[in-house]
Amino acid sequence: MDIQFVKQLLLEKKWNDIILYLEEDSSTKNIFVLTSLYKAYNNLKQYDTMEEYIDKILEIKDNNPTIWKDKGLCCQRRSESESAITCFSKGIELASDISSFYALRAKSFVELNRNMDAIKDYKKALKLNPNNVTWLKYLGNILIKNNQIADAVEVYKQILLYDKSFYYQAIYDELENMIKHNTEDITSNYYDKIFINSEKYLSSPEQSIYSSIWLHIAEIIKRNKFKNILDLGYGPGQFAEFLQNRFTQLHYTGVDFSKEAVVIAEKRCSDYIFEKKTLPIKNLDRLYDFDVVICTEVLEHVTFDIEILESIPCNIPIICSVPNFDSFGHVRFFKSEEEVRTRYAEYFKKLSIQLFNLSQQNVIWLLYGYK
Repeated sequence: MDIQFVKQLLLEKKWNDIILYLEEDSSTKNIFVLTSLYKAYNNLKQYDTMEEYIDKILEIKDNNPTIWKDKGLCCQRRSESESAITCFSKGIELASDISSFYALRAKSFVELNRNMDAIKDYKKALKLNPNNVTWLKYLGNILIKNNQIADAVEVYKQILLYDKSFYYQAIYDELENMIKHNTEDITSNYYDKIFINSEKYLSSPEQSIYSSIWLHIAEIIKRNKFKNILDLGYGPGQFAEFLQNRFTQLHYTGVDFSKEAVVIAEKRCSDYIFEKKTLPIKNLDRLYDFDVVICTEVLEHVTFDIEILESIPCNIPIICSVPNFDSFGHVRFFKSEEEVRTRYAEYFKKLSIQLFNLSQQNVIWLLYGYK
């Protein structure tokens, strides 16, 4: 084996060439060969094979912190959080001055709802690397979930030094409001700012990441010949516009607590009815004429999600959705279909749940059934 040749291949990032050259020696106990193969498979994102070489290396020599870090990442990909924490802790024992090790361990602590441990690790990571805005954002989010609002305000002050976007300013303003009024509830002021500033919400509904979900809802409406829609929490009216583009004879009424949502939605769909009201609403069937209730991207934002479902009359079809991911304003999220069913199944007859991928990690659960 020509070591200098392999080093040159590593320098030139010729990962496939490294594998072709060294694979015949893959059973060796030569650390250089095993490490080179592990690096090649890692960069090719062939993680299962990479982990085989990591394990071979650790059998021979277990004092390389980077190897422990990458073993921990393998465990994280399999959602083996306890094992990941063990691996990152080994790496920290060997190299306590590497900030990313603490941040990676914090991520696994979050998966186990060990928020205090996660907060400590993000603070350690930021002490070593104070300019990492991503970690500041993660820390701020965990502090909010842990109801440490005053500490979260200080973190968002730091975030705004690096990222002055309206989104983080809106969060900062809302956190200050929560302290001022001693409340945990997100106000309509926050959503007003988001709706009038976010390109995500001002764009065409066809460009929305939710368009595939809306298309499925439209198919349910068409298949069941629903004519009177009651939309609880319509936001800036993108979904309403999506329906307007597909149905010529549809009576649509939307309810939302954001005053800006009303203004934007009415501009989108002048023939539809949009009202500013706060959920839950009692006696829905006395106030509105509807044959289906839609409530997408709402239930995760409120503490009174069950009360919203209870306010819907019996035997009425319901279409609603919840996410598997956390975000500012989310009171809860659901990691599995089982978790969704555990919380909501008793409020539905013949409940069906369909998964929609927004990204590799983010999922929306779409629920459909009868009250």
